[in-house]
Amino acid sequence: MLLHVAAFAFWSSFWPRDFVKKRLEPVMGWVGYRFFYNFGVIFLLGASILYLAQKNPESIILWNLRGEPWFRPLIYILMALCVFFLYAVVPMGLSFWGLWKPPEKFELLQTGIYRVTRHPLYVAVFFMLLAKTLVFGTLIAVIWSVGLLAYNVLGVWYLETPSVRAHWGREFEEYEKRVHWFPFLSILQGREKFAWSEFSPAGWIGLALTYLGLIALHPLLVKLVYDLPRLGYVTQWFRDRLF
Repeated sequence: MLLHVAAFAFWSSFWPRDFVKKRLEPVMGWVGYRFFYNFGVIFLLGASILYLAQKNPESIILWNLRGEPWFRPLIYILMALCVFFLYAVVPMGLSFWGLWKPPEKFELLQTGIYRVTRHPLYVAVFFMLLAKTLVFGTLIAVIWSVGLLAYNVLGVWYLETPSVRAHWGREFEEYEKRVHWFPFLSILQGREKFAWSEFSPAGWIGLALTYLGLIALHPLLVKLVYDLPRLGYVTQWFRDRLF
């Protein structure tokens, strides 16, 4: 499990670094570089979830809340919050995924969801991790969740924030003073105001469809997880040769 987390962390941290980007982006182009990076992130995160699901029955059970009447609504709420904070990908559109050319002008995003928290994508990941961990309720699920959460926190503190601060300088420092990393805290403190007008209607529709799609496809995804070949064989092969 830790090997999967380490692979995801390495890929997510390695490709965005300036010394890598400056060398490879001119060769691969913005679209190729961005698509390759995002494909790896999604693939490795998906692989870790697949491995977790397949190994979960063998792990120590810490809790089982599935019979509680409030449990399913809670999971739906957590996943809705995850999708809500995923709105952070909307302002860049297809460019974010490497499916379109880059924006004509790059700017520090400070409106919409970025008034709620400085790190909306990481908040989205947190709610996803919490939901998955509560559903699985095993020791390996806790290890997976804590490992990814620790990577996100350390990545923000030691990699992303210093890089953004160095690039945007005083503009980011002023933004950092106004908007807290903890969701909605700056709004509750009156330092920012939540403005619905700064959210795209098309973006909301896309998020709603994403959420409904996840709910509708969930039974199929669960079936695929248990029908696919066990990913542990692949992980074991790498582990035997690395260690």
